[in-house]
Amino acid sequence: MLRENPLMRPEPKPGKQWPIFGRLVVLAGFWLFIGFALGTVLLLYPVRWWATLSRAKGWAHGIESAGVVAIILLLVVLSFALAYWAMKWFVRTDRALVRALLVLTALGAGGAAYWKWVNPATMKANMGTEQAAGAHFTVGPYPDAVRLAELRQQGYTGVISLLHPAVVPFEPQLIAREKREAAAAGIKLIHLPMLPWVSDNTDSLERLRALAASKQGRYYIHCYLGVDRVNLARRTIEQASGDTASIEGGGEVTRRSLDVQMKVGFERGPIFRLEPGLYLTPYPTDEEFLAFFLGGGVKNVVALLNPDDVEKEKRIDYERKLFASHSVPFHLVEVGGIRYDARRILEAVVMARKLPRPTVLHSFFSAGRYRASIAEGVRIAHRTGLPPLPPSMWDSAMANGQPEVIAPHVAIGPSPTESEFPGFLRTRGIWSAIFIGEAGRDASAESAAATEAGIEWRVGAPDPTQILEMLKSGGPYYLYGPGLEKVKPAIVERYAGMMREAMPTPPAPAAVAP
Repeated sequence: MLRENPLMRPEPKPGKQWPIFGRLVVLAGFWLFIGFALGTVLLLYPVRWWATLSRAKGWAHGIESAGVVAIILLLVVLSFALAYWAMKWFVRTDRALVRALLVLTALGAGGAAYWKWVNPATMKANMGTEQAAGAHFTVGPYPDAVRLAELRQQGYTGVISLLHPAVVPFEPQLIAREKREAAAAGIKLIHLPMLPWVSDNTDSLERLRALAASKQGRYYIHCYLGVDRVNLARRTIEQASGDTASIEGGGEVTRRSLDVQMKVGFERGPIFRLEPGLYLTPYPTDEEFLAFFLGGGVKNVVALLNPDDVEKEKRIDYERKLFASHSVPFHLVEVGGIRYDARRILEAVVMARKLPRPTVLHSFFSAGRYRASIAEGVRIAHRTGLPPLPPSMWDSAMANGQPEVIAPHVAIGPSPTESEFPGFLRTRGIWSAIFIGEAGRDASAESAAATEAGIEWRVGAPDPTQILEMLKSGGPYYLYGPGLEKVKPAIVERYAGMMREAMPTPPAPAAVAP
């Protein structure tokens, strides 16, 4: 009687012995280990290569970020494809050897990646270089036992570790190891955990600030590779010590340049350089806060936001706490709400020009991509010194016709109805309405409606010289009436150059915000 050769058994049909839940569990397991291993390879080689190339070429941060995102997407797709292939082989076969090989391969790859991360000595090629920073601080990568002993011999007071226990699975182990090795070397270890996203760094930064202000001792500061979190520590040390040269390096960490970033803009819109050291941006994303605002490149931030908006109120609170934790002066100018306030925007620009630079003004969106009237108003106010009327707010028709903006602070159009004084003109920032015509006309109803809406109402003769004199200060103005056509050419001629300068073509951003 012939025995059945188990190697000759037909393979079971896909999924025959595996319910959907079981296949999902197997897929998740393979994806975890394969993704971790493949992610390590991509981070240490393609990502590092791309970042080095981008910085060497002087490309904008957005280009570098786009390349990194593309590599991450490749990681997700490729690791899932490999995990799915492994899962299919695992459930299709009943051969223990095949299944064992698949599992061991995935575990081995993930384990090798984990071993590499918990042994920083294997990361030497990817680490930033140590850089002496004056008499008190040096920044660099994770120090091994030998380096800790050297630091002790070189007279360092202590080592400041920025590693965070939330960066699992390897940083908790490295924290515990460093405690043991620092104790063995006889050097003080100060643990100030930080994360790249800075919501929980307040206590650590306060302690670092106190150390820097004391100007006592000599400390070695490190994160893992010495190319990321040390940048957050730099600004705190500079400000607290009063020595802007106290931290000069930090390996490959460099301060991002808003001038370079203007080529691609931020996620929510373009960046405008109003004048050297004075910028207009949209509300930054977390990454943009970290890269451009917290690395020491910005000395003042002026936010033009509406605190009556619940979402904006949350962003204001977040931004205020964020900059307070990094000692960056934050100035809130409350704009928005029921009435667009051109005068407040002009005041914000005047204030920003007096602040130490670099200074950044930002609204939520920036002019050029969205209906961003606040940012548009900032640009006009900066160029002209007048309370601005953004043309984008005047593209809607009134009951009797279409209004238009013909000067930085002057709009003209048809006669308003009584309801349009509060409902149209006031909401668009008009402070003075001037009827161009004969003073004897009965306009008591219009005058009363304007006054009730909080708008000054006046009568002006159809004399270009007189009207131009009226427009030299104050406003914003709305002009209407039968004599409007007599004075319009003079107003346009007087302010046309200002309008062209105030609204140049914005830089073309590379990406569109979601």
